[in-house]
This record gives sequence, C-alpha cells and structure tokens, in this order.
Amino acid sequence: MRTSVKRQAFSVNYANPEERDLEVANAAVIGDRAGNGTFTYDRFDGVGVNVPYETAASIQVKGSVGEPITVTLGDSHDPNLAPIAAYFFNQIDDNTLDDDGGRFPLKGMQVSPQQNARLGAGTSMAFNPGTSKAWGDGVSALGLAQNTGFTLEVYPKGEVGGDLVNLGQGGQRLSYSGMRFSYRVRTTEGDFTVTSNPIFPARWYQVSARYQGGKLELWVNDQRYETPASGAVDYLWSGNSSGNDDPEANHDLVIAGAFNGYLDNLKWYNWASSPVLTFADGSTQTTVTLVEELETLSLRSTGKLHEHGGQISLHRVAVHTDKVHQYASLISLQAFEVMAGMHSEGTPLDLQTVALPLNFLFPQAHAGFWGGVMSVVGFFLPVQELGIVLQQLAYAVTDPDKFEGDTFIVNLIIAATYLPPGRVLQPFAKSLGVLFKTLKGINPKFLKYFGGMFSGVISRAKKGQFDILWHMIPFFIVIAEMYNDPEARKGLEFMFRTVDSGEDILSWVEYLALPAEGWDGEGEIPEVALFEPQQPALPLGWMMSQAHAGVTGTVVRISGRAFGKALATVATRVSSAEAKALPDAIKVIKESLKGADAKDFVKYLHSPSTLKAAVTLNLKAGQRSLVSFVRNKGNMRYSTPVVLATIAYLGWEMTCGALINPQDEPDPDETLTQADLKCDNKGLNPQVSVQVAKKFATAFGDAATGGKWIEEPPDDEESNNLVLSGSGHGAMFHLVQTAYFQLQHRYASGDPVKFLEKQRWVTIQNRESMEGAIDELCKKGSTSGCIAAFRRNVDIVLGEGDVKKENGQYRAKAR
Repeated sequence: MRTSVKRQAFSVNYANPEERDLEVANAAVIGDRAGNGTFTYDRFDGVGVNVPYETAASIQVKGSVGEPITVTLGDSHDPNLAPIAAYFFNQIDDNTLDDDGGRFPLKGMQVSPQQNARLGAGTSMAFNPGTSKAWGDGVSALGLAQNTGFTLEVYPKGEVGGDLVNLGQGGQRLSYSGMRFSYRVRTTEGDFTVTSNPIFPARWYQVSARYQGGKLELWVNDQRYETPASGAVDYLWSGNSSGNDDPEANHDLVIAGAFNGYLDNLKWYNWASSPVLTFADGSTQTTVTLVEELETLSLRSTGKLHEHGGQISLHRVAVHTDKVHQYASLISLQAFEVMAGMHSEGTPLDLQTVALPLNFLFPQAHAGFWGGVMSVVGFFLPVQELGIVLQQLAYAVTDPDKFEGDTFIVNLIIAATYLPPGRVLQPFAKSLGVLFKTLKGINPKFLKYFGGMFSGVISRAKKGQFDILWHMIPFFIVIAEMYNDPEARKGLEFMFRTVDSGEDILSWVEYLALPAEGWDGEGEIPEVALFEPQQPALPLGWMMSQAHAGVTGTVVRISGRAFGKALATVATRVSSAEAKALPDAIKVIKESLKGADAKDFVKYLHSPSTLKAAVTLNLKAGQRSLVSFVRNKGNMRYSTPVVLATIAYLGWEMTCGALINPQDEPDPDETLTQADLKCDNKGLNPQVSVQVAKKFATAFGDAATGGKWIEEPPDDEESNNLVLSGSGHGAMFHLVQTAYFQLQHRYASGDPVKFLEKQRWVTIQNRESMEGAIDELCKKGSTSGCIAAFRRNVDIVLGEGDVKKENGQYRAKAR
C-alpha cells in the first residue's frame, strides 16, 4: 500500500447541504473599537502611513424565499461576551501559564503542552494525577457574587479525576468523578450542586458552568443540566500575592491536582456584561424572512473586548442557527497594528501607497493596498494558538528582547494544521518546536524571516491558496529528518546559515519540493509523495529517515538524511559569501525547470556537485549560464555528471584560491579560512580563476540564442597569431582539461595550473623544408641554428614561479 499526500481541492461537506443556511466565513472585526477608523503606522523607512481598520463584517443567510431563519450571536461555550481572563493552555514558560489578558498568570507544576486538542489540531495542557497542577493568587476579580462562571475543554483519560477547577477554596468548583462532571457553588445560603449524566472517557468535551438567574447551569457539549440556587457566592481568599511558588499552600485558584488527561481553553466570564457583537439594529438575535435565497447581515463590534480590563488580543464568538454553528473573531486594535506592520514590512514598497502631502499630483496606482490590510485579519482563525502568535509579534515590534522566534514559528505551524493540507503536520509540530529552539542560535535572523514568511503562507491558505503550504510540508518533514540524523544535522545548520531573507527560505522550500526520483524532467514539475511506498500510515512512522533506493513509479521527495549529508559536503566547499548566494542559485534552478527538457539534469538535482556548480555558475558566469545548463541548451560532448563535477571542482579551487590570495579588500563577513574548506594551501590563482569564469560564461551563456553550443571556428592558417575563440565545445574541453591538470597538482604532485589563455613564444627548430619562413623569423646569434618563434595564446600553462613548463593543448587537438 502506498500512502502519500497529494494536492487536491477540498470543501466542507454538510450531512445535508440543503440545510446549510448560514455562512460566517470566519468574519473578523476590531473588538476594542465601536466604529471604523485609522491609525498611523511608522514604517521601517520612517514614513508614517495611515492604515484603516474596520469594526463591521458581513455574513450570509441562505435558504428558500419566504423561509424565516433565526441567527444568534453567542452560545454557552463561546458566549458573546468579553472574558475576564483567558488561559489558552498552549505553552508554559518558566513554570508560568499566561492569561491572554495579561493580568492573572498561573504557576504550573509538572504540566506540559501536548499536540492534542478538541478541534483535531493544536495544543492543550497535559496533567498527571498526583503530580500535576496549576494555581494562582490575587485573582479575586474572577470571584463574582452572581452571574459568574467559566468555560473549559476537557479530555479525561479515565473514570475519575477529582477537582478540575477550584476558585476561592470551594467557592466555585468543577470536578470529575465516576465519568460525571459536577459543578458545585458555595453561597451564603448553602451548597448547591448540579451533575451530568455519565460520559465516555478518552474524548474531548466542552464544559461550561455558570451561576446566573437563581440557578446553576452545567453544559457538557450540547447537553444542559440545571438546579435552583440562591445567595451570593462565598469565596475564601488566601491572601497570597500573585506568583506564590509553594504548591502545597492554599491558593485562590487551583487547576487539577488528581486529574489525568488534558485541559484547554479556560475562560472566565461575567454573564451579565455587555455583548461584544451585535447586528446592525443592536440586537444579538435576529430572524430574517428571506426575500431572496441569499441575504446579507452585518456584524458590528461594540468595542467592549476589553470591558473588564486586560489586553486580550483574540476572542471568538459563536454565530449559529438551528442548523449551522460557526464562529466570528474579534481582534484588538493593538494586535491588528502589529499584523498590519508585518504586512507592510513583507510587501515591496512599490505596491504600497503613502499619503504624500501633494498626493493629488500623483496617480494612486495601489490605492487599495492599505484598505485591504483589514483582510489580513482573516488570517486569524478562531483558535487559541494565535494568542501566542500575536503576543510574539507585539514583542517583535515593541520589545525585541522578549521576542522568541521559535515559539512564534511553532504556534504558526500549529495554526497551519487547522488548514488542509497542513493536517498532516499535526504529529509533527512538537518535533519542529525542538528543532527551531535548538538551532535558533545558529542564525537568529532565520526565525524572524521564517515567521514573517510563514504567516503570509497561512494567510494565503486561509483564502484557499495552498500552493506554498503544499510545498511547506515536504520542507518541514525533510528538515526534521535532517535534525534527527547527527551527520545530516550539520547540513541543516549550514542551510540555516544561508538564509538572509524570507525569499531565501522560500527558495529552500520550493527546492525541497522538487522530486528526487520518479520524474523524467519533462513537462510540469509533479508533486512529491510524502510517504514511502509500502510504508504503514503510522502517526509517527514518516518522521524517521527515509531511503529511496529501488523506488519506482512514484514521484518521491529527497530524504532528510541524504540531503543533510549533501549540504554538509557543500558547506566544506563554499565561502561565506557563496553560502549566502546559494538560495538565489537554487531559485534559478527551480524556475528553469518549469516546462524545460531537463532529463539529464534532474537525476542530480540534490547532489553536492549540483549545489556547488549552481552557485559557482550563478556568481561567476551569471544567471543566464545557469539557466542554459539546467535546460540542456545544446549537445555537450560530456555527460552531465562530468560537467557537474568539473564545474563544482573548479568552483572549489577558485574559492580556495580567493581565500589564499585575496585580490580585493577582505570581506568583513567572511568567517571561513582556507583550512575550513580543506584547501591544503592550494587553489587557482587570480588569473586562472578569471579565465575559468569566462569559460563558464562562454560554455553556458547561450540560453537566449537558440540553444546550440557554438562549434570552434576554423583557424586562420595564414595568420601568425592563431587565437582560439574558446566558445562552445572548445570552452568545455578547456575546462575539463584544466580540472584534470589541477587534480594532478592537488593529488598526484603535478605542477599547478599557472595560466590560462596566456600569450607565449612557441619555438620550432630550423628545418630545410621551412627555410623561407624561418629566415624571416630567425633569431640572430643562435648557437644551435636558427630558431623560429611564434607568439601564440597557449590554452594551459603549468608551473610555479618562473618555471615555464607549457602545455600546448589547443582545444580538441594539439599543435
């Protein structure tokens, strides 16, 4: 059985499509403002730009003409209210679980984030009985006398679990025992308890508990339980200050303790507070009698997202009918400013419009750019990992020392797993988190560039544009495999060092999506299978190193182990400047393969020789030469492996020569020495390197001229100055011969290549048959007879210092 992931269209299928009467499409608005407005964003170049934001969004109601449809904002689990506190339970830092509002952090003991969440992707917090719990103090603002409660997502592993939430030492308590949830409130008039029916362990449940309107209510998923209650809630506060580290002390809020399972998304509410969303008429429920089959309703922010204090950045509200249940998102203006800034920093300036003082004199070609920034909010799905994304983005702008790129990236990856095709990464996000956290010291800028680039990928995916996200999947898999292999990890470290922009990362993403086997190099580039043929579809099976030997009939990706070793080899063959240029070179390869005939080249796409040859050609002979070579423009007399090996080897010798005898000012960014590249104090000298670069350009610079290698023109036998043109096959022959003699020098004690295309006097002893010609060129005073000397361009001159040991290899024949 073959298991693979392929690009395909997807849609949401309702059990009965005719009953789909609501489309919210994840509508999003600014939640802490009640009307549209603008803010000024100070762009990186010092220009202040006015950016609009919106506090209204449209949703659609659909059905038959004359049909009444009732739409409601909020439900028991995702109410149309601002939370007092929100614990997303997706990370713990320094034993602290943050409140997204920034006011009531919790301390944690033996709790850890796990890739397990109710929506099928994301992170929750794992608790073990007797060893794990979380607690907080100074949280009396949560302890309302009436109209109080909370929502929580719970995954119990067994039949018992004790207290899940305990506020005010028994004031409000949610517990789990005998496969039942119980909500208990202690008031000034007694204790009141409501208990659910038995549930099945080992699955997720939405649990909501509240004391309001003279009764206790407990919701477990869609099932509601209630009992009468009265009096003001009687809390017992510890008097501890926030941050108390003693797990055995009495605390104001305690989470778990004997529970075995996962908890997620704990939010506290005042159930008598104002709504955060309304319809245009100010209501939170409306009935529409359809005049047409599709009608539009407007959702409007009341600006109450921060009504209870704090700075919560993201919140979701249920929007539902009797048949359909969806969500709308609210985002704080501060968080939106951060996102708008990222949108601007990642977009070319020529696509942005700035309100210049004299803008009436200039056409506004991109007038919609800033107006469209509001659509960036659509990137935010109603999932809680994005609270961390927003927090980290805010740090990046306001307090860079607190920005943690690895945290930012991992939570973006988790967000991507909510989107097809990113679900395949669900069991993978934790491994990637370890990878990024471990390697962030190699190139700290990598995380910044990756975060900005990947958030754009998710934004495109949110709009249904999955092209880059498809290619991100093999990238993530390959780099994780590289990290898991000690030898390949050196190559991964090298890859990190090559990155100097988001474009560089995209180049690697696209390159690792190219097939390693199974493609003949013709036509469109196919998608790669992520999993091996005949490999069981185990959740973690594909995270191990893969081999591709013997795989036929399947377009497969490169294995991380193989590619990591290839990059580790390249790392010992390129300078720092060449390493930074490598992403540009592989981008040229990727673009050149589109619709090309590259049957020979694609067999060696991921080899060390290809990577070194690519960066050498791109830097020394120009992009056109690399395009020509990839597209097989011509009829080479050498096989592709020989050409690749020749270019890669001469490129290494050129790099060594430049490190040994630099001709320009030293590169301040160059950290490598000739010893690092194992040059052994040998390399091509400047004159030879220049000539080799010219030969590269001659041999491969014909991509725009129809693609035939230029044959050597006939020599002018009448001329005494026979200069060889060095084009086409002759240039390639010259390069191969140069590599041959330099190899002899490096490994067989041969003389080094001293010059290429150097004018020398070539002498011929006197012969009677050439007396006429020789008399004219005769050097007077010769004791050994008259010697004729011709000034010729000698292809290759060998020797050191003043030694003149010349080799007269003139292209394909000797003179």
